[in-house]
This record gives sequence, structure tokens and C-alpha cells, in this order.
Amino acid sequence: AAGDAAATTAAELPGAAEEDVRTRARALFEEGLRLLEIEDWEAAVRSFAASYELRPNPNVLYNLANAQRLLFDYPASIASFRRYLASEGDRVSAERRVEVEGFLVEMLSQVGTVTVAAPEGATIAIDGHLAGTAPLDEPLLVTAEEHVVTAELEGHAPAVRRIHPGRGELIQVVLAPQALDEGTAGTTTAGAATTAAGGEGSGESPAPPPALTPAEDGWGRVPLGLGVAANLRALDFERRAFLDNFGWSVHGGYRFTDWFAAVLELSFPAVDFALWARFVFLRLDWFSLGAAPGLVLTSGALDDRGVGFAACLELLFEFRVWRGLTLFLAPGGGLDTLRTTWVVPLSLGAAYSF
Repeated sequence: AAGDAAATTAAELPGAAEEDVRTRARALFEEGLRLLEIEDWEAAVRSFAASYELRPNPNVLYNLANAQRLLFDYPASIASFRRYLASEGDRVSAERRVEVEGFLVEMLSQVGTVTVAAPEGATIAIDGHLAGTAPLDEPLLVTAEEHVVTAELEGHAPAVRRIHPGRGELIQVVLAPQALDEGTAGTTTAGAATTAAGGEGSGESPAPPPALTPAEDGWGRVPLGLGVAANLRALDFERRAFLDNFGWSVHGGYRFTDWFAAVLELSFPAVDFALWARFVFLRLDWFSLGAAPGLVLTSGALDDRGVGFAACLELLFEFRVWRGLTLFLAPGGGLDTLRTTWVVPLSLGAAYSF
């Protein structure tokens, strides 16, 4: 019902009385509040957006921005919060302003910034959604994942560029549609792109806009990672000395999304194989917190207790050192089902996301 309401604006109800519009906008707003209470963020966004479209109201806009934030649509939430602060000005209470500015700082550290240079009058789109006409008034804010930026100009073939900005990263993109009369009809021209840290690109690199300060790179540009760690798998004082409980490991992983990765680990000298599913719950510019359930197969090479198979759960604390380089601590616990003993996996090491 909220989606249907979004398609109906006050302009489409020429005969509706102002009171009817106000009543309908109020009903949509209250529905949005109810949806927030049951944590249906997507439906709440639709209801607040429909209410604001019928009758713009700063309180509705604030709740729309908050629902977008809870939905992790940070670019939209940033735009809505900025519009809220701009429209209300001095009417925003000091407490509310501190809250909103805190949200903005947090979200801006999680998105990428894209500046687009294209011929004047070219239509700029990102992921198929219209972003504006060149020259754009301000940089684009995007989530830290792959996007497709296009520029279309009448009489020219579209220019297309794939980008994958990291969190807090600035990417500068140049799109140059080619004239069709040059024999390039039906072809796509990719513009040059350079990262704020001097990344790869093709074609000429434009001078960076003077008003922008390049942000630091993200945690890694491609979803591959390697690491090395010192490990504690289990304490067995009856059969081996304390220091013999420790070893070392290497691991490699693939990040499927910003919050999930699969990691294969090989430990020595006990020759343990482990497969971990890593979930990230919190990621700041310098720190992330997550958990990793996993399965560990032990060869029993260091004792006479035979093969072991354990189900484990680790907490993962990552501290960013430089670009994709992190230090991590992963304490955990588990149960070896074959040898009926508790295990206490603990890893301390370093990893790099490429």
C-alpha cells in the first residue's frame, strides 16, 4: 500500500482538498513510524518518502533519513540528512544536530566518493540511475562495491566505466563519449579513471578538483586476502609441554560481500585444516569486529590421539595498519567431536586484502 501511495502525489490529485492531502500524508508518516518499530526498514522508507512527496515536512525527512541509514542505504541517507539540516537551519536543536552530524561522519567513512568529468550537457548515470547532467554540481556518493558509471551525449556513443571504490576512497572518473560520425557507432568508450591514491587508469588523468581532499584507500580493492598467524589450537598439558601447544598458520580467503568471506587455513606443525565463514558486524575506518564459525580437521601428527574434527566459533578483531594491511586477534572455542575434547583456537597475526 505504501508503494502505491508513493506514485500518487498532490499534483495528481487536482481536486483533493488540502486537508485530505495533509490527512493522507499524516497517515503515511504514522505507518512509517509503525514500520520502524517492527524493523521493516524498506517499507518504512517507502512510507516516509510517500508522505514527504505529498507534503514536505522536516520531521518526515528526518525519519526518512534515519530509515535509509538503518537500511544501510548510506548515500541516500546522507543526502536526506544534509537536506534536513539545510532546510531547518537554526531550528534544529543542538542535541539533534550533534546526533545527525555523528551519523553523517559515521556514514561518510563507509561510502566512496566519485567525481565525474564529462562533456558539458552529457547525461551521467550510475548503475542505470540518472545522476545529473555534466558538469555535476557535486561528487557522487556510492556504496563500497562495484558500480557502472555512464555518460551519454546526443550524437555520440555512450562512455562506460566500471569502478569499485573502497570505504572513504575518492575516485576520479573521466568519461569521453565518441562522436558517431567518426566510425565508432555502436561502440563503447571507457573513460580514464584514477584513484585518489594514484591508482590504475587509462587515458589522460585529469587534475584533481581543488575543492576535494583525497581520502584514504579502503580495506582492499579486490576480494582476495592472505595472512599468517601464530596459533593456539588446544591445551593438552598431559601429553605435551605448554609451548608445544602453539603453532603457526597461513590462510587465504575470498570476500563475497563487504560483510562475508570464506577462509581456508592450514596450520603447522600439527597439520590442521580449517574452513571458516567470517561475518563482519562492525567496520570502521581503522577497526572491524566479526565472528567466524568454522570446521577444523586435525591430522594428529603430533600425538597418538588420532584424527580430530572440531566445530569452532571465533571472535575476530581486526585493526587496520595501512591500506589493506590489518593485524588481527581471533580468540574462540570449540568441541572436538572425534576425540571428545574441548579446543580453544586462538590466532594472532597479520593479513592483507589486495
